[in-house]
Amino acid sequence: MRHRTFPLDNADQRAHSPNASRSAAGNPDMKKGLVLCGVTVLFWALYAVYVRYAAAVWSIEPMVFGSVATLTAGLTMLVIAGPGDLGRSTLRDPHTWAYGLLDVVSITLAVGACFFATATELVLLLRVDVVFGLTLAWLVFGRRIRNTDLIGSVAILAGCALAAAQMPPDNVGYAVLLIALASLSRVAVTVISERHPTSNAADTVRKRCRITGMIMLVSALVFLAAVMIGALVKAALPSDAVALHPALAALPDAAGFIDPVTLAAALGLGVLVYAPATYFYLYAVRTAGTETFFMMLVYQPILTIGLERALRDVTPLPAFEATPVLIAAILCVIGGSTFMLGARYLKRPPTPGLPVPID
Repeated sequence: MRHRTFPLDNADQRAHSPNASRSAAGNPDMKKGLVLCGVTVLFWALYAVYVRYAAAVWSIEPMVFGSVATLTAGLTMLVIAGPGDLGRSTLRDPHTWAYGLLDVVSITLAVGACFFATATELVLLLRVDVVFGLTLAWLVFGRRIRNTDLIGSVAILAGCALAAAQMPPDNVGYAVLLIALASLSRVAVTVISERHPTSNAADTVRKRCRITGMIMLVSALVFLAAVMIGALVKAALPSDAVALHPALAALPDAAGFIDPVTLAAALGLGVLVYAPATYFYLYAVRTAGTETFFMMLVYQPILTIGLERALRDVTPLPAFEATPVLIAAILCVIGGSTFMLGARYLKRPPTPGLPVPID
């Protein structure tokens, strides 16, 4: 699937596979895997900056933007995968619907948060999903939380607190709430993905692309239809009644569904950033292994802050300063994540990804 929040014991699960006896350094695919991991992390940094730009400069409609971007990304993934099996079985599986809807909700909440937070602040605060993931992995799968996980979690939470502390007081409450809900949704998506039988049956990158694209397409259509129905209800009610229901007030007006800026921005995100990021993620994890990927993922804030600062000088993106507090937040988040994954690596080096072909 897409973003896996907690790669807790995947190394343990693969330790007895035929590949476990080969070291990462001795695997000819590892260099390619590391490059793929780097490309994927770069795309995810581009994703965060793109969404921030769309929210701050283009003033897109979040619900329409998120669902249309997911829909176009899903179509692009299906084109990349080409025709094949597992498509119908994906639609029949209830895990698909739960996964897809929560995925779109997570994206929409993150887009909404970009109205109140910079791309770097968004990426930093989203790292709270590591803590949520550890907790749910313990509650749902019974996975052990190590002492090193607790130490790393404290560092990550400290970094998130520092990132929130340096945000404008008028924005921080909305940003933290939306990002926390987005993180919880992403973690729930990860739990569902681990139990998704059709996805687990996919033994090639193209099959995973086909399944993921199908999930993205269907869930985006359902979510967009639900938003449209809610918008019709909102339009039929008097304005004073709508004001009493925050959920209805947050729904877009009719103009939001046909806003050319929102639709064009969503199309660009889905085709140019979201779909390639998903493809390279699936390919990278299958080649380098989940643990190796997440060891590189912790450096995403550095790429994000670099892209955001570069765009600030040549585009209308709002002014952004890397304050000492924000730098301290980045160091805490990166340090905590690196410590947690490093402790797991030293205990048992992560095995390379399974040698699964693209086709």
